Formats: sequence, structure tokens, C-alpha cells
Amino acid sequence: MKSRGGEASLDWSRIPRTKPLIKSAFVEDLGRLWLNQKWLRNSEQVG
Repeated sequence: MKSRGGEASLDWSRIPRTKPLIKSAFVEDLGRLWLNQKWLRNSEQVG
């Protein structure tokens, strides 16, 4: 990246096109799996 006032040079090929739908997961004492989901905004599309 360049100085603060300049333009940043990014390698767009290293940014994944798809993002995971689950933020985190854990198993409670009773053995049940809990998931923390990411919800898509209306402007975002899958795929």
C-alpha cells in the first residue's frame, strides 16, 4: 500500500468470491450445536 493520500494497490485475485455463511459454532454442555450465522443484505448475492 502507498502513503495515506495515495491509492492502494490490491491483488483482487487473493480475495475470495464466496464468503462463509457461518460466523462461529460451539457445542453446549448438553451436546447441542449452536451456530452464529451471517445474514446477507438485500444488495448481496450468493455465488
